[in-house]
Amino acid sequence: MPLTSPWRCALELDSTERVVSGGYTELCDALRRGADLRIYTEFTFEEHIAPDTGMLNDPEHDGLIRETIDFRQTFLVDDRHGAGVTTTRQPMNPVLGFNGPDPRLSLFLYNMTGHQACATVPLAAPSQAVAPPGRCEAVPTPPEMPKMSATEAFDVGSACPSRNFIYHMGVYRFWVRDDWTEVLSHDARGGVLRGSFEQLA
Repeated sequence: MPLTSPWRCALELDSTERVVSGGYTELCDALRRGADLRIYTEFTFEEHIAPDTGMLNDPEHDGLIRETIDFRQTFLVDDRHGAGVTTTRQPMNPVLGFNGPDPRLSLFLYNMTGHQACATVPLAAPSQAVAPPGRCEAVPTPPEMPKMSATEAFDVGSACPSRNFIYHMGVYRFWVRDDWTEVLSHDARGGVLRGSFEQLA
């Protein structure tokens, strides 16, 4: 019996963020229907995760990484531009796992064109002094990470820095699941547009 899945690839981008299958409209249509979103990417460990940690050319760690991220929060901006945000991810601490001495969230935004952003949010008071927010700077492409674009960095050195960038993954696949049944739709004042509160309950 063949395996079936409710997930389908609505959009695929190549390493230059060019559409190779599906399309922006297909993804936006799914998000408009309340679809769940997962994004699959491929990248090389030694190029992306730890290019400057001294772990290069270690066959135990080097090689292709295939990552699927669950984006619990999705956006449809101006009814035509789709994106998703992670809500539970912790920052990586290669090769030890996740997080370092300070527990944090690492909130990533991926939009449908391959542009990304990341905000770091502490879950406790930092163990070391941090700078006040407000410092912004442009960070050029690191020589050891040629697939990373120049970065717009905000609140540099503070407890909650953020940045905008593109990392040219080998592939992006935007998987959606939109086989759900709508049971209630209401307006800003709670007036029922479709379905009912009884169906939701």
